[in-house]
Amino acid sequence: MKKDLVARVQGILNEAGFLVSSLCEARSFDLAARREEVTLLAKILHNIDSFREEVARSIKRAAFCLLASPIVLGERRGGSVLEDDVVYYRYGIPALNAHTLYDHFVEGVQPLVYSATGGLFVNIDGAAMREAREKKNFSLGDVAAELGVSRRSVSKYEEGGASTAVEIALRLEEILRVGLIVPLDFLKSERPSPLSALGAEARAEARAEARAEARA
Repeated sequence: MKKDLVARVQGILNEAGFLVSSLCEARSFDLAARREEVTLLAKILHNIDSFREEVARSIKRAAFCLLASPIVLGERRGGSVLEDDVVYYRYGIPALNAHTLYDHFVEGVQPLVYSATGGLFVNIDGAAMREAREKKNFSLGDVAAELGVSRRSVSKYEEGGASTAVEIALRLEEILRVGLIVPLDFLKSERPSPLSALGAEARAEARAEARAEARA
């Protein structure tokens, strides 16, 4: 099973123009690959939940010494399959399936969505959001009331200090009539910090807060 996945990953990286190593015996990674300025150290696992913290520390040390980017390739997490074009994180290291790897390095399509506690999240362009909001003469409170979140949350989106749930980002784009979701630069940074999706009770409180702020 792992052998087949290793072969598939090697094939994708070769097609993408990487110089790819044979299977490594290092405990922390299975493959090393290089294309121009990009060097990858890949740990390949059927289930990414089997990736351990001590292995994560080890691959991070190796990546630091080699000026490389650590990455985990897998097919499942727990009892579910890894979704296409979604980036997962294990101990700060990006984890993805072979389809996402292919799209990114062969097709040149960067992923937009990452998985975190609470669901699926995206990064948004805070400057573009602020510009679109001000052009429409919407206050922070106006947008917050439409989204059902607090005005402080909307302010954080514009400051670029937080990611947001996919459904909120799509609603923002609908309200402001502008594209806001930006690609993930997952090789250069650890997982962003999302504003977690609110539960029903907390969401209701946020709506009430937003309406009160809008009236102020």
